[in-house]
Amino acid sequence: MRFALVAGILVSPWPGLEERYADTLRRTAQSIFDGDGSKWVVLFKPTSDPHLDTTIYIGNRKQAAPDGKLSAAQISFTSRYVGYLPTVLLAALVMATPLPWKRRFFALLWGLLSMHLFLGLLMLIMILNQCSQFPAMNLVHLGPFQEQVVHSTYDVFIHHLGARLAVPVLLWILICFRRDDLERILGVGIPR
Repeated sequence: MRFALVAGILVSPWPGLEERYADTLRRTAQSIFDGDGSKWVVLFKPTSDPHLDTTIYIGNRKQAAPDGKLSAAQISFTSRYVGYLPTVLLAALVMATPLPWKRRFFALLWGLLSMHLFLGLLMLIMILNQCSQFPAMNLVHLGPFQEQVVHSTYDVFIHHLGARLAVPVLLWILICFRRDDLERILGVGIPR
């Protein structure tokens, strides 16, 4: 019941919340992936598509035309499904877990940090996948195995919401439950 209440409150369409989350995600990702001085150009920009809110533009600064124009690969997504819903799921699970408030607070803190590290990894996978699709940009050189890993990870976590929602559940289990909690819940001793 507590889970449904917390999840319902967080998922509700609060005015401006999605736009603020998308803007914060873009600004944070831009600061992380900003390649000042390198050959990489990675820009996180809002999009006018009503179903998507963010476009990542990727280019090679060394391939800029004399007039400064640059060809770029791009990928668009909605931050609601890539980041917000998995984060809400994690927060709702942690807040609904019957733990002391102090443990719950630290679990939420570690969970949100871990979730956003995962989101950063997803952004990196999106960028690497696009770079491997456009080898003429000469940004990344992946071997066949690395390229397959990037494509497979991209396919699993970007195309399937269920995979992105499995990550917060796994994080919830890892950050909320200790060995003695599991022994109490399962009713069996866990070998040490």
